[in-house]
Amino acid sequence: LGNERRLEHAADAIIILNWKGEVSFFNTAAEELFGYTRKEVSNKEVSGVLDIELKAQTISDTELTRKDGSLFAASISVNECDIDGDFLYTVFVRNITDQKKLERNAIETVEQMKAQEEELRQNLEEMMATQEEMNRKQLEMEGQMNAINLTSAFIEFKSDGTILSANELFLKS
Repeated sequence: LGNERRLEHAADAIIILNWKGEVSFFNTAAEELFGYTRKEVSNKEVSGVLDIELKAQTISDTELTRKDGSLFAASISVNECDIDGDFLYTVFVRNITDQKKLERNAIETVEQMKAQEEELRQNLEEMMATQEEMNRKQLEMEGQMNAINLTSAFIEFKSDGTILSANELFLKS
C-alpha cells in the first residue's frame, strides 16, 4: 500500500498489470494522460483498452491513443517482476509529444541552416567570380590607358583653366 501511494503521485503514467495483462493499478498521471478513470480500466485487459503491447523488459517510443481517439507520442517501459510467485508487469508511460515536436523543429532548423549555408556559399562563389572579372577588366583598362599614354598627348583641366593632370607625352612636347 505504501508503494502504491508513492506511485500514485509520480509524474509519469504508471500501470501495473497482473499475469493475465489486466490492469490492477492505474495512477493519476495515467488517468490524465489516457483520459480513462481507474474504474473504467480496472481488471480489464490492457490491450483492449490502452493499445499497449506487453513485451517484458522493453523500452520503446510509439504513438498511443487516448480515450477521445487523439494520438500522442509516448515512451513506454515495460518491466516484468515476480512478487511472491505472482508475475506482474509494470508499465511506465511518458508523454513525449513535446520532445518529438522539439526534435522535428530542430531537424527543420538544421535543414534550413544547411540551405542557407549553401545559398551563402553560392553567393560567395558569385562574388569571387565577379571580383575576378573586375580585376581582369581593371588590368585591361590599365593596359589601354598605358597604350594611350604612349601614343597620345593629353591634358586634363578645370573649366577655369587650372591643369589637373597631363601625361608624359604632353609634358615632353
